[in-house]
Amino acid sequence: MSPQVSVGRLPILLFGLVIVAVLGGFALTSTMQVSGLRQQLEQKERALRELQAQHQTLQEQLGGVEQEREDLEQRLEGLRGQLASSTRELQQLQTTLAELQTHSELLNADNARLEKQVAQLHDDRDNAAARMRQLEQEKDTFEQAATRLRERLAMTDHDYQLLSQKLVALQQPQGLAQAAAPAASELAPAADSSGAITLPDPSSESQAVQLPPIVVRKGQAQFPIRAQVVEVNEPHRFVILDKGESHGVRRGMAFDLLRAGETIGRAVATRVRPQLTACEVQASRSLSFPQPGDTARERTP
Repeated sequence: MSPQVSVGRLPILLFGLVIVAVLGGFALTSTMQVSGLRQQLEQKERALRELQAQHQTLQEQLGGVEQEREDLEQRLEGLRGQLASSTRELQQLQTTLAELQTHSELLNADNARLEKQVAQLHDDRDNAAARMRQLEQEKDTFEQAATRLRERLAMTDHDYQLLSQKLVALQQPQGLAQAAAPAASELAPAADSSGAITLPDPSSESQAVQLPPIVVRKGQAQFPIRAQVVEVNEPHRFVILDKGESHGVRRGMAFDLLRAGETIGRAVATRVRPQLTACEVQASRSLSFPQPGDTARERTP
């Protein structure tokens, strides 16, 4: 029976051993799983602590970011105020720029006008310089003409002195002049109350031909004085005639200026010398000024 009992208990023992082995494996597995879970839990806790630390750091960074945001908002408000002020200044600058552009256009127009005036002044200066040179040349010519006139006047004065001396020499035999006076008085024409001089009627000697009385007005020349232009000065508008006081020319006497028989102007005597007369040209009917060789004829009423 003992062997049978042992054989009957063997499966039970085997089953028990299997159960024990299974339980031991399960326990070992559980232990290993618990150890793994503990390790995972520790890792999770470490990760959680790290996450908490990161969260704390992020909270601190978030606070800094919030502070920076507030600072940025304040700066943004300031920048907005500066932008509004800059916009107003820009509008003012644009208005000022438009005014400056208008002023610049006016200045450019004034500058162009001034440039034209400066160019005109330069032209006037050049013309004045050319006119000055011309006047200097005319001055030299006038001085030469004046020198020639002074020489002519000196010669004329010398001739006048010689003629005066001859006249004095001729007037010395006064006895002859007194003897000739009665005869001259007999032949002298009689003057009436009107100032006319009547020559004797020749009918007393001869009755064959009867002539009317010849009347000559006192102070009236029988023929107008004629002279020739010897010098001219167109800038000063005067001419020199070759007749003077000894020929009957008086100051203020008017002359017609002739060329080829045609009247080209009018002149008035201003300075009279014995042999020469300076006349001011008061009118010129032709395009050309009187020239040497033209004729001057006394104007008659």
